[in-house]
This record gives sequence, C-alpha cells and structure tokens, in this order.
Amino acid sequence: MPRSSRLPALFFTLVLLAVAFPLALRAWRLQLLFLDAGVRSAARSTLEAVTAERGWLLSDVRLEKADASSLLFLYRDHRRTAVQDRCFVVRLRSTRLIPCES
Repeated sequence: MPRSSRLPALFFTLVLLAVAFPLALRAWRLQLLFLDAGVRSAARSTLEAVTAERGWLLSDVRLEKADASSLLFLYRDHRRTAVQDRCFVVRLRSTRLIPCES
C-alpha cells in the first residue's frame, strides 16, 4: 500500500484517539453513576437540593468525580463572569458544601 493512501487512515485514527481518550477518562471517574442506581439517584437528589438551596442553575454545575459517599463538582455562575470555577465536595444526601481547597 502506498504511503499516501495510509495517511488518511492514520490521521483518522489519531483524531479518534484524541477524542476518545478524554471521554474515557471522564467516564472512568463517573463510572459509579453508570453502574449503581442507588448512587445515581442519591447524586441526582443531592445536586438538585444543593442547587435549589443556593439558587443556582443545575446547568452551572459540572460533575467531576463521584464515589459511594461524595461528589466533587465545579460551579460556574451562568453569567460567565471573570470569576473562576469554584470547586466543591458534597456528601451524598447532604447539602453542606466543602470547598476543594480544604
């Protein structure tokens, strides 16, 4: 096979890996939400309670990591001000936020 005919396949493979790898890492950090319906339900109700209590939009929250007892998420105000994302940890079935720095 000539070299020029392999170039598109190589390019496609590299692009596919560049897209799939970050998605696979994210799915791995959130795998418990896919595998455990109880954790998934608790995570949903906890995030809904936290956002409702603080007047946040649920779309302003980006879930980064989930385990059996807590969630780590980033919050960014929907107005997209110059304020950076704020990182929080919340225990499942609780609305008490713990900043990631502590």
